[in-house]
Amino acid sequence: MNTQQINFKWVVKHVPIYLQIVFLVLSAISAFEGVLNAVLFGQLTNINFSNIDHVYKFIGLAFGAYLIVYIAMLLFYLVQNRIVMLLNIALKQEYFYSKFANSDMKQARGADVINSISGTAKEIEQKYFFGITDIVQFVFNVVASAIVVVETNLILGIIYLLLSALTLIPSYIGKKRMNEKTEKWNKSNSQLIQAMKDIFEGRLEILNFGVRHLFFKRFDRILVNEEDKYRKMNNCQFQVQFIAWLISLVTLLLPIFIGLLFMQRGWFNVTVAAIITLSLSADRVVGYLRTIALYQTQIHSTDAIRKIKSYNF
Repeated sequence: MNTQQINFKWVVKHVPIYLQIVFLVLSAISAFEGVLNAVLFGQLTNINFSNIDHVYKFIGLAFGAYLIVYIAMLLFYLVQNRIVMLLNIALKQEYFYSKFANSDMKQARGADVINSISGTAKEIEQKYFFGITDIVQFVFNVVASAIVVVETNLILGIIYLLLSALTLIPSYIGKKRMNEKTEKWNKSNSQLIQAMKDIFEGRLEILNFGVRHLFFKRFDRILVNEEDKYRKMNNCQFQVQFIAWLISLVTLLLPIFIGLLFMQRGWFNVTVAAIITLSLSADRVVGYLRTIALYQTQIHSTDAIRKIKSYNF
């Protein structure tokens, strides 16, 4: 049977061209919110505080820049909501028409169909529609941050980016371990739930035959095992987090040390302003990439429910 795939092509098809253009423009402008602090704090060292006009000019430019970016962010979210609304309308139409046209609709209860459509549509909205629109903005954030890093100082900027990329290692290494621990806990938790279910369903027989202690002993053993698996899962998360803290400490201090060393020896035109700007902006590039990866995982989790049976009237 043919199916309609709710994918990026489908999304683009159901969003007007003018709205796509406005969305991309606002994404590009609002993306600089993440690096404004870095740029402005970096420029503090270049201000002539003895010249009040210079100070007023700096404050005025800073206020204007933030105002433009924040207005763009507000408009971005308003346009994003408009896009998601249009996609929700098209999605629910697809689901409703498909359910109505399929033969199994004759045996289905109306309330069950309505709940199915509403629940599935809401999950796709939250994990897919908002996911792909947020990814677009984060891609612009990566580009904007990378531009600031490279423009500030090419050599030192590359060093900052490479060292900041080390922060991706814990999540990459820990992901497999966390999945294994989580899978083991889910399995033991399912066994615990099944054990409780069996005991309650056979409660009368257990009491009549006087074997309560045997079943409770088995329940206690399964409970201890489940809680131990849960403890190990959480411990794994804390260990990965600790490694991330250590790497973050290295990526924070080592680039600053290298920058100060370059500045002391007069290499690559490194200044205090450049070190401050790079310290505040380089790590954002990796942070945005990490967030994009999380959104991609979230989007892939909806693959199965984004397939709708075709319909013909």
